[in-house]
Formats: sequence, C-alpha cells, structure tokens
Amino acid sequence: MTLLPGILDEQGRRFANIYNRVADRLIDQRPLHRLPLIHMTAQMEAPDLAPLLEPPVPGRWRCRWAQVQPSTPHRIIGRHSHSVNAVALGEIDGRAVIVSGSDHETVQIWDARTGYPIGLPFIGGPGKVKAVALGAVDGRAVVVSGSSDGTIRLWDAQRGDPIGQPLAGHTKGVTSVALGELDGRRVVVSGSDDGTIRLWEAPTVEPIAQPRPKRMDVRAVALGEADGRAVVVSVGKQGSCC
Repeated sequence: MTLLPGILDEQGRRFANIYNRVADRLIDQRPLHRLPLIHMTAQMEAPDLAPLLEPPVPGRWRCRWAQVQPSTPHRIIGRHSHSVNAVALGEIDGRAVIVSGSDHETVQIWDARTGYPIGLPFIGGPGKVKAVALGAVDGRAVVVSGSSDGTIRLWDAQRGDPIGQPLAGHTKGVTSVALGELDGRRVVVSGSDDGTIRLWEAPTVEPIAQPRPKRMDVRAVALGEADGRAVVVSVGKQGSCC
C-alpha cells in the first residue's frame, strides 16, 4: 500500500483507487479470496477496468455484474475494541496523524498514510473518552482528551506521557475540547454535560477565570479569532450555537 501514492499514470491511479476502496475488507481474507472482492469493486466503480482485474484462477465465487452509487475513496484506518467517540487530524514532526478516543477509555495515535498505530494507547479514563484535540504547546506536540468522568488530560503526543495532573472542575462528562491561543497564551477550552464552558492554561493546566454557564448541555466548542478578538463558539444539545 505504501507504493500506491507514487503511481503517476492515470490508469495506475484508477487501479490504486479501486484497491483503496476495498483494502479494509481484504485484511482478514485469504489471498485467493481477496481477488473476487477487488474484481467486484472494479465492477461497481470502474467497469471498464473490471476485465483486467478478473481473478485468473477459480474461487468460491465470481462477480459477473454489479452497480452502486459512486462514492469517494475511503478506507478504515484502525480499530478500537469499543466505540470511537472523537477524532482529530494533525501533524507530529511533519508526519500526518489521526488521534482517536473511545469508550474503552483509551486514546490512540495512528499514522494517517499507513493506518498503523503509533505507540501504545494512552489510558484516558477512568471514564469513556468523549473528546480529543491535537496541537502544540511550548513547541511540543500535545494531545488533549476529555472524558465522561468530567476530567481533561494533556499528553505528550510523542512519548505518550501525561502532562501534569488531570484537569478537574466539570461536574459531569466532558463532551468537547479545543486547543488554541488566547492573548498569546496556549489554552484549552472544554464543554460539558454540566452546561459550562471552561478555559484552562495549557502549560500550567490552571483554570482561567470562572466557568461560563450555559442553559443546556454543551456538545461542541471551538476557539478562534474574529475581527482581531479571540472568541469561543459553542453548540448546545438543543441545536443552539453561540
């Protein structure tokens, strides 16, 4: 699979797209059983290439015709043993990575190109990990995770070590986190089922000001700038955005 991005001619790229669409379903298949799946995918996505991908040896089954609504190329990067609740995409030392958090109380970093896990999972519990963010603090890559036990954790993204103690303050589960900058300081923003939004200074993991109460559970937060002023945007359970 690592060779596929280097294919330059048009037909080669089309073959690579067919393979990428079905690659996640080939993992647990025997080699001879993979050929019909690749051929079936070609029948659906690129019928003109299907004859070139027809299995050269008899198998358990063979696809003669197939049709499907076209979709964009996709593949499964990796799997947790429990439901995945949050993902973030970013870079660590110029390497594209994906960060995921799951009900198994873990945070995992994946290589975005190969799909291989990078290092061991971070134990983000004791609650289910409901939110993750990836960024930089003081020049080092940092992962932020929020859990159903109401805590927020910072991790050294390269070493997997926790940074400081868990941030405690929410009285219910943390549903969203964001990492950004406020007045030149790196800060973490968190939203919770307790109806509050909290700001924390990232290097010292100290709370900033008082929690901002909302009238409903907070489902998402984002931190950015509007007209030269730092702003936090939040979305509530009932669909309100403020």
